[in-house]
Amino acid sequence: MNFDETIAAISTPIGTGGVCMIRVCGKEALNLADQIFLGHSKPSQHISHTLHNGYIIEPLTKEKIDHVLIGIMRGKQTYTGLDTIEIYGHGGILNAKRILDVCIKYGARHAEPGEFTKIAFLNGKMDLSQVEAVADLIHAKTESARRSSMAQFMGNLSHEIDELKSQLIKLCSLLELDLDFGEENLISITKESIDAQITNVQLQIEKLLSTYNTGHLIREGAKISIIGKPNVGKSSLLNAMLKRNRAIVSDIPGTTRDFIEESLDIQGMPFIFVDTAGIRQSKDVIENQGIQSSMEIAKNSDLILAIFDGSEDLNEEDINILKMVEDLISKQKHVKALFIANKCDKENYNPQRTKNDFIEISAKNDIGIDKLKRSIGDLFLNNFSIESPMITRLRHKNSLENSLVSLNNAKISLHNKMSYEFISLDIKNAIRHLGEIIGEVTGDDVLNNIFSNFCIGK
Repeated sequence: MNFDETIAAISTPIGTGGVCMIRVCGKEALNLADQIFLGHSKPSQHISHTLHNGYIIEPLTKEKIDHVLIGIMRGKQTYTGLDTIEIYGHGGILNAKRILDVCIKYGARHAEPGEFTKIAFLNGKMDLSQVEAVADLIHAKTESARRSSMAQFMGNLSHEIDELKSQLIKLCSLLELDLDFGEENLISITKESIDAQITNVQLQIEKLLSTYNTGHLIREGAKISIIGKPNVGKSSLLNAMLKRNRAIVSDIPGTTRDFIEESLDIQGMPFIFVDTAGIRQSKDVIENQGIQSSMEIAKNSDLILAIFDGSEDLNEEDINILKMVEDLISKQKHVKALFIANKCDKENYNPQRTKNDFIEISAKNDIGIDKLKRSIGDLFLNNFSIESPMITRLRHKNSLENSLVSLNNAKISLHNKMSYEFISLDIKNAIRHLGEIIGEVTGDDVLNNIFSNFCIGK
């Protein structure tokens, strides 16, 4: 990246609003501001982190384009580490675009998506995990996602990785000292001590890895499929969870033939609910396609809500669905399940018709829905601290797993009584994999993929 260039972009959302903000960054940012800003004095004469009242003008014609506030931020004290100005004008896309056009005309170029943050990363203002946190913070749709992103941006994951690397670097240094000065008895390190230190780091990495499922779901959302035979209340349950009529409710079996997908925030975590076609034996070709789709959706879910009619005895279709779900969660460990007895408000409802661990609800009359929501939230969060270090991306998970492999190779070399040189090499590989998480060793393809998900102006 060429730090000699000055870039500019509209940083507020496109559309009508009270205020728009245009950000300009680079070595010529203050000179550009001197040309296009008309106030009591030139922006370049002011100290950093100050706001000034005036006008953006067209320098050639002296036309006043907008009455603005201009923020001056200098050098290493800024988000990017380069001179930056921020122009706060009246909202509206035409006004914002006109100000940006003047910035481009007098020395700046259009910024690429995420380029301001990319400059910050390359300038050492933040590491790669913090860069990813900025993107996640911008796109957060729930409170848990926002808090998790903010904690990562503040460096909780970075500090954890730095601590792991520090322990391994110290161990590596002792091994190499032993290689160089072992005969002089300057240091004393036993194989038992090496093994214990490697094991300690492995346990810490495994603990961090265990946060991936929760971290990933907080960021991406957990997929919940609602399954059951026809007319047990699947669509009614979806409507009750959403507190609005989203799915068609009918006494006619087979009404839902295609799946319906809706998002819901439970305990600050995003969940994607899928109402599926009723599972039964059918001669209808189209309905059978819907039933097959329901089963596939269940297999790819994070949670299955299996719903049954508690006012009737479980029949063969119910038993088959129970067996299907129990078989699925036994084979796919990431899939969870909750079993629901609906229509608990009916006179002929009998709790003994279902198992003791069934959650009793009436989707029609909103009974037990809040309890069900709490059960869903507890399944995934289970008093998990959002502010604790966690990994939210597959990239982090892969790097941690590769680090574990390298440490395991180091232990194998140690147990095979190989030279400390080989053990040190494996530990260095583990350090390198940990460094990938915070961007110490990162290819252009990884960087391009990360910054492609940013909006222009950030």
